[in-house]
Amino acid sequence: MKLNKIDPQRVYDHRPAYIRLYNIDNPTQEELNWLNYIPMFVTEIFVSSTNEEVIDIIRLNFPNIKHETNGRIYAKRNARITTINITTKCNLACNNCSQFSQYPSTWIDLESDAIDKFINDNLLYGKQLTVKVYGGEPTIDKRIDEIIVKLDKEFHVVLVTNGIKPYTPPVHIAVENSAKSVGVLPEFHATCDAPCDDEAFKDEDYSFGCDTSRVCGSVFGKDGYYPCSIAEPIDRMLMSKGGPREGKEPLGVNSIEEALEEANQTKVYTSLCQYCGFYKRMGMTEAYPKSTIGTEQVFSKSWLFLKEQVNG
Repeated sequence: MKLNKIDPQRVYDHRPAYIRLYNIDNPTQEELNWLNYIPMFVTEIFVSSTNEEVIDIIRLNFPNIKHETNGRIYAKRNARITTINITTKCNLACNNCSQFSQYPSTWIDLESDAIDKFINDNLLYGKQLTVKVYGGEPTIDKRIDEIIVKLDKEFHVVLVTNGIKPYTPPVHIAVENSAKSVGVLPEFHATCDAPCDDEAFKDEDYSFGCDTSRVCGSVFGKDGYYPCSIAEPIDRMLMSKGGPREGKEPLGVNSIEEALEEANQTKVYTSLCQYCGFYKRMGMTEAYPKSTIGTEQVFSKSWLFLKEQVNG
């Protein structure tokens, strides 16, 4: 069965703001997984279905229900999304991981006090804020139940997991399960393939960032808030031994509002996007299709410090 004859790749490539899906009554598990990924790109959705699992996925991922009756649901996702990186530890070691979880020497857990600060910082948003619980692999954090309960009390929560560890959340929340099983993933973009090392990007203006900020939202980590979900791990690694930003102050700030201010976005994007392989896929330049995707771990010139001094 096709989901209204919509090609998931076209949704990924074109990122429509609104889609309609009719008569989704007998979905496969693959199609259900795909429905969980729709809110990464789509902000508004209409679905007709007699399948309760389908409707439940839409309710969880698009919390602003505008209309629901007789197997039809029209809803929007929250306008504001942020990710909280509770740990960089992972039970996989995926090549080209955008969170750099393949390097145990850099593993850290976000302090419980910092998580409480994040909650108190954002109480004004309430359920209008979607909080993605991220890692690493968040389900291997021993505090995961406690963290989810705390966050769910205040916000709309989405757990992002690789699905390896059997885990049932303590409350009914949305789950993005990528269902990984191995650490060699051919669809991963090479995070460490820096645009600044590519002649095609020599005249690039990085100050506008790329679609990742819009699709995935801001992020909160040990150094505060960043306007892009990949910016925090990029900055963290660049500040490690031998990195281009070693010895410099982290670019994280004190609130989501401050992270999303134009001046701060420009500062972060100008400093970090030049090192981000995802920018080569989603950036502003016509050269973006030249991004590297493959099974091998890639290090361009600016990232050789990581290969030589951090890997292991």
